[in-house]
Amino acid sequence: MIASFSIVASPPFRAWFLAKICVTEPGELTEAARSVTTASGESDLELTFQVNGQCLKVLVENKVDATFQPRQAERYRERALNYLASGACADTATVIIAPDKYFADEHTKVGFQHRLSYQTILSWFEKPGNADQRSNVKCALLKGAIDRAGSGWKLAPDKVTSDFLLQYWELANACAPELLMPQPSEKAAGGGVMAAISEDRDKIAEFCRKHRIRRLALFGSVLRPDVRPDSDVDVLVETRGCLATRRAVA
Repeated sequence: MIASFSIVASPPFRAWFLAKICVTEPGELTEAARSVTTASGESDLELTFQVNGQCLKVLVENKVDATFQPRQAERYRERALNYLASGACADTATVIIAPDKYFADEHTKVGFQHRLSYQTILSWFEKPGNADQRSNVKCALLKGAIDRAGSGWKLAPDKVTSDFLLQYWELANACAPELLMPQPSEKAAGGGVMAAISEDRDKIAEFCRKHRIRRLALFGSVLRPDVRPDSDVDVLVETRGCLATRRAVA
């Protein structure tokens, strides 16, 4: 993600980014982490700043052409509130970085506190005063992402993963209807079964709490690239003082 590298490496871009999310005081970047996973989901990028002696955490979602996951903006806000409640920081902000096509108008933030479009970032890099030795490459990458988003380009669906998850959904509805899992859509190639299953993380966690399951894990072929639609789902379940395995045939 061009923005994440530039925030880390370029003080002028970092100052501009902070101004765009309504931080007017200078901020020192103390930590940058990608793909941060918590109980409420994953942040594409989490930035930690010191601003006037106070810790600010910025949670960033980056989109090019992917659809929004269920409650995605809301779950970003939940993670931000959890940081505040735990005392990890004094303030938070949630930001979406995406092409203009994601926004119905110039004011829409699709549930996030702040928005920053690829086109706006591109304009910053194209200004003569902001050019550096990598600006041409950054501009080319941004233009490619914008063109890709605008062309309606779609990832090729992964039939094996999609078929497997459909049967996983059917099995879940039969064995644990209280999960109320929505029917899965086609999944993109390269994502893998586990990446797709992770969309149901919140409901699975609630199911485990309800049934006093301490640990729920999958093992076997479901974790490997050679998984097939007719593969068994091998499940490891740990409850209080008890460890058991179950095999569910999807």
